Amino acid sequence: GVVAAALPIVLGTLAIVCTMSVLRLISFATDVSTYALDLSIAMGLALAIDYNLLIISRYREELARSGDRERALMRTMATAGRTVLFSATTVGLSMAVMAVFPMYFLKSSAYTIVATAAIVAVAAVVITPAAIALLGPRLDALDVRPILHRILHGQRSFRDHAHKPLEEQFWYRSTRYVLRHALPVGLSVIALLLLLGVPFLGVRWGFPDERVLPRSASARQVADMLDTDFPDGLGTGVTVVVPNARGVTPVDLERYASSLSRVPDVSAVTAPTGTFVAGNRVGPPAAATGLANGAAFLTVASTAPLYSHASNVQLDRLHKVPGPAGRSVEMTGLAQINRDSVNAITQRLPTVLVLIALVTFALLFLLTGSAVLPLQALVCNVLSLTAAFGAMVWIFQDGHLDALGTTPNGTLNANIPVLLFCIAFGLAMDYEVFLVSRIHEYWLASQASVEAPPSAAEARAATDESAALGIAGIGRVVTTAALVMSISFAALIPAHVSFMRMLGLGLTLAVLADATLVRMVLVPAFIHWLGRWTWWAPKPLERLRNRSVTGENAAAAVGRRRWAGDAPKAPRPMIRRWPTKTATYRG
Repeated sequence: GVVAAALPIVLGTLAIVCTMSVLRLISFATDVSTYALDLSIAMGLALAIDYNLLIISRYREELARSGDRERALMRTMATAGRTVLFSATTVGLSMAVMAVFPMYFLKSSAYTIVATAAIVAVAAVVITPAAIALLGPRLDALDVRPILHRILHGQRSFRDHAHKPLEEQFWYRSTRYVLRHALPVGLSVIALLLLLGVPFLGVRWGFPDERVLPRSASARQVADMLDTDFPDGLGTGVTVVVPNARGVTPVDLERYASSLSRVPDVSAVTAPTGTFVAGNRVGPPAAATGLANGAAFLTVASTAPLYSHASNVQLDRLHKVPGPAGRSVEMTGLAQINRDSVNAITQRLPTVLVLIALVTFALLFLLTGSAVLPLQALVCNVLSLTAAFGAMVWIFQDGHLDALGTTPNGTLNANIPVLLFCIAFGLAMDYEVFLVSRIHEYWLASQASVEAPPSAAEARAATDESAALGIAGIGRVVTTAALVMSISFAALIPAHVSFMRMLGLGLTLAVLADATLVRMVLVPAFIHWLGRWTWWAPKPLERLRNRSVTGENAAAAVGRRRWAGDAPKAPRPMIRRWPTKTATYRG
């Protein structure tokens, strides 16, 4: 309905305003990128729609089952509300690790997404249930679904269609098909995603220059004019600084400048004592140079194309030239900045990946009690990103599809894939939490009446049925949320700055691939392959989880609460250990 659809928009707007206020406060202590504002809008709307759609759909399901609004709302918050908190925690912690990188663009993105996830989660578990309770039957006011259903399906009752048994719904039937053909279907999807990611193998890292701006921008026009009318290496030059030049004689500087000018692809070196070409002094200083406060700087003009292999080799050779009088030297320029930025990312990337993996494993284990599902989630999340990474290289680096109206420079901005990875990985975990929490509910229900250890075939059948029912129950929510989220991210594609277009396209592709091919096909295929091992965990980890307030015992306590109108239920253990040497089965 229109009222229910307006609720996530209102909460998303509230989250955006609050996030911008947080960024304003952060700006008093450190730099915040202007692009953080665009990111806060996209993430605020996306997460608000995700979480509210999950809660409202679960509330309607519980209401249809019990007919009591208060009971339905309480059960919704005990299940979907818990899932939202786990999801927001996963997204927030996954994004927080971006603060490890030294670039303030990535740090600003981390601040933005962590604040957005926290604010949206609080709004979803506090404001959304309050709004549902206050609205009551008016939540479904202005519902256009019956009208659309009558147009598309004739006279069949919309209520009958909406409340069809799960076993008769599309997502159940499609998941059952995947489970019956898990090997060929799963391998086909993996092969497709890997094929789409092949262009990423040829990625070349670069740093943003004036070509990220549209041709109508004055800064771009001036830079193009300089490149055309003054092709003397202004953009590819290297500035060499001698921080401690006290005691360095003019002869020492001349020898150093002469040595630098002999490096291949160096057209000229300007020092305080003159200009040098191919080892010879050819005249007075022709470019910026000078001596001040005990320091000296020289300008190296280069003919090597920026970000090329020749440019990297030239930098290596310049660094190998001994400094004047044995002094240390430092270098800057676009080529050096690009190298330093890429090195800063690659040096800290392993730490970031390990932290993300640990966060993923810990939170999914606390949610499901399985040590295998988190590993499956890591594999699926990486596969879901391959198509986005491949498309970024194919379009924005190699220039296909006219680079979507931008100017390709033969490289990829190193910041964007890192940002895309962290955001898309966090959102993929968002959908993973939605999905496995629902599958886990059905798995626990299927094991409640089991009195003997199941055989391998029985365990696989129970796991397959739980996967089919779980996806049938949550599949429409996940795909709808992904569609809306992809539209939110696609709004970044018309941006005038090319790397924002790149981010918008990459996130759109990553979200769509994850919510369809990965969550609806690969996840059930993996679950079928794993069989009884899907829910396995080492006993020490089980004991640790059982002592945690977020473990199944706490969830069971919520589930055993005497809802209004329910008969008292005797408590039962949520984990039963069968006498087996290979696995632990939960019942």
